Amino acid sequence: MTDQPIVMDDTDVIEIPLARREGEEERVLAWRESELKRAGYSADDAFELAIHPDVDLHAAIDLISRGCPSVTAVRILL
Repeated sequence: MTDQPIVMDDTDVIEIPLARREGEEERVLAWRESELKRAGYSADDAFELAIHPDVDLHAAIDLISRGCPSVTAVRILL
């Protein structure tokens, strides 16, 4: 084992936070998609809505719970 210091450049410092943020974004996307499917959206519609962070999850679920067909709800939300 040597006593030489570890040298890091700017990309080494930036990669860790970016990787964590990407992992967090994937978890949020999967959670949103799961909640939308549980509310009654098809897998395709749930994914389409989940990838749009500007779509209010509560509004999307509320539309379905009030009897709005998912096809119509997707058109309203997007």
